[in-house]
Amino acid sequence: MALLHPSGTLLNQPNTPWIKEVSSASFMKEVIVASNQQPVLVDFWAPGCEPCRQLTPVLEKLTNAAKGQWLLAKVNVEKNPQIANQLRVQSLPTVYLFKNEQPVDGFVGPMPEAEILQFLEVHVSQGLTAAEDDVKRIETAETLWQQGSAQQALALLLPFVQQQPTHIKAISLVIRSFCAVGYADKAKQFFEQLSVETKDNPEVLPLHTLLQLIVSGQEKDTLPQLEQKRIKTPQDLSVIYDLSLRQFAEGQFGKSMETLMHLIQINKEWPEARPTIIQMFAAIGHDHPLVHQCRRQLSSVLFT
Repeated sequence: MALLHPSGTLLNQPNTPWIKEVSSASFMKEVIVASNQQPVLVDFWAPGCEPCRQLTPVLEKLTNAAKGQWLLAKVNVEKNPQIANQLRVQSLPTVYLFKNEQPVDGFVGPMPEAEILQFLEVHVSQGLTAAEDDVKRIETAETLWQQGSAQQALALLLPFVQQQPTHIKAISLVIRSFCAVGYADKAKQFFEQLSVETKDNPEVLPLHTLLQLIVSGQEKDTLPQLEQKRIKTPQDLSVIYDLSLRQFAEGQFGKSMETLMHLIQINKEWPEARPTIIQMFAAIGHDHPLVHQCRRQLSSVLFT
């Protein structure tokens, strides 16, 4: 079924045959059960959220113009916090798309009309199988993570791992994304909830390193304190090293490796620098663009 391109003004009438305000009591019927018949777009919003004021009217407009190709369920998180907590909504607005009783895709924050249509077209027009949906979701989340959009990656992945809690790639991306947006405590909590078997998976071992580096960084002085120390003693390599670890703990992965590379350029024999940056490579993921760039810089410094 081809999507209709909408036209006209933004709507101020929330309840139409295709748009409903949904509460905790009606979520099962209006979202979960309804998604067996057609896709249901769930808009998590709050009255005081300015980005929500931008996005919700666009979703209403698109939904009414499509005339039933999908449904729009609007959830006020201030009145229904338990739904947002269950789906691990981290920021507003967040949008999830449900099909066959499962959240299959999502995005965070306002998006242009054309991008929202493209997002919907994948699920409404092409009718991907569940397996294809899973592959697409993980690929999209990994791309977002590598491009520095960890918050959007989380919006895609958190509903998914609720349904597939042993999916190793998704687990790795969730924990790395939590760390990248400064939610190290959430990353550690998520990791601790994993089964022993999952924690022992070879692909999960770099996450042990990731969390150990973050713990090490959190034990250092605060970023402002370390930055002041660096200004006062710019050649103190221990200060530079501590600053790098603290930056890493705050999710500033690029800055952290840049700081550590500066240390190595000053003294490439300084004992802790090279092992730590190798650990950072593994923790972030060897296929991440930041790691590719930093590895080239490291080779240039070490072999010249």
